[in-house]
Amino acid sequence: MTVTLSGGSGSGEGAEGPSSLTKDSITATITADEEINSTPSLVVVCSNIGWDTDDVEGNDKFLADVGKQRSGSLANGSATFSPDTNDGEEDPNLYGATFDCGDDASDVKMQQLQSYSRPGLTWEYEWVNLTGNNALPDGKLTVVTFARDRQSFTSLMDRAIGADEIAADRYNWGTAQVEFRYDTMLNDPAPTPEGGATVTEARPFVLLNYDDATTISIDEFSIDGTVAEINGIGNNRFLYWPEALGLGTHEVSVEASDAAGNEDTFDYSFKVAERKAFNLKLIAGWNAVSFPANPIDNAIDSVFTEDVIDMIAGWDASDPEKPWSIATRMEGEWSTHEEYATLNKVHAQYGYWVHAQGFVTQRVKLIGGINRTDPDVTPPDLVSIPTLAGWNFVGVIDQDGDQTEADWGEVLMNGETAVNAGSYLGSNKRAYTWDAVRSEFQILEDGDDVAIGDGIWVYYGGGIAP
Repeated sequence: MTVTLSGGSGSGEGAEGPSSLTKDSITATITADEEINSTPSLVVVCSNIGWDTDDVEGNDKFLADVGKQRSGSLANGSATFSPDTNDGEEDPNLYGATFDCGDDASDVKMQQLQSYSRPGLTWEYEWVNLTGNNALPDGKLTVVTFARDRQSFTSLMDRAIGADEIAADRYNWGTAQVEFRYDTMLNDPAPTPEGGATVTEARPFVLLNYDDATTISIDEFSIDGTVAEINGIGNNRFLYWPEALGLGTHEVSVEASDAAGNEDTFDYSFKVAERKAFNLKLIAGWNAVSFPANPIDNAIDSVFTEDVIDMIAGWDASDPEKPWSIATRMEGEWSTHEEYATLNKVHAQYGYWVHAQGFVTQRVKLIGGINRTDPDVTPPDLVSIPTLAGWNFVGVIDQDGDQTEADWGEVLMNGETAVNAGSYLGSNKRAYTWDAVRSEFQILEDGDDVAIGDGIWVYYGGGIAP
């Protein structure tokens, strides 16, 4: 006798493994291996009820007792299931009682609907979830289904286990087991930006993250009343990347459904505000600086617009022949001497020497995150700075993009935790920052905090660093 369970988005046959059943009903199909004289009897119980698949006689008697509860109640796995008391009398409190299934001791019931036969040796039974306080709660539940022909069921009701008259060939029963998640609700997603948030990106990502055990589909996504395309990026996450959003409040509306057929409508709004510039504070002379994120326009003549800035120098450890790249401004035009590599763009990962003829604050507009130019990257994307053995000139990057405006000189933060040099730079021999006021290098110890805007000289590799 073969038992197959089905329902929702998957099904399981025999005991081959769990499938995801997400509807509030379960259908069992029983197919007899040979002709039998009556309709099978079928019982649904929790899998945490103790039973031994090798004990054919014991299980059959056990299930016959469970079968008397035709309401479909499920037995408590933490209790010893016995139809009789110690004195041999039937326990009047056993049948018709409410049983629990699981550690939370919540009531677990399913109601058996009318069974019906299909042509040949096949029968179907269906169970549906109850309603109200008796409804099966959300969460995982494993159901084990047993079936046998009615003759065996009735003949065992009043016989002791192991009786001689119980022959092995009388036990025509099969089992099937599936694990399913009873799912009645699709919760709202966690959006980025959050509801009511203010962002300063010209092209902010809209990310929807659903915490749901089943597969989510976005049926309609609209922003400011206009239906737009939103892309799934895996794990029930969806990403919308607009060409541009104007300043002001933007309304997002989402209609979604899951594999269980649950639907959800989610509305929220966020605000786009003008982005503040990053204020690079320079004194007369040489300054060792960096940017916490890439400039919106990283061309050197767009980044350094103040007339008192007349020379920029970068260091590339990967080019031993021309590690220095230089840009010099004369009469408003930037140029590079042939002895040095060309420096025409500025990147957040690196440090730069900046020479100014006077005290000045250079205003530079930065993007909100280091890699916010790639629509396929889920923000924030982790950033690495390539380094080699020997000296490297690196910048201080703000990973999450919340210290990329008027944050010059602030301690780099990871959430509410200050970031020190040891965790930021990793294992190194020596690190220096430059004190522009005193015109001298300062050793940066592992326990020292790193600051937004600093350029850091750091030595990696063996030997002794100066």
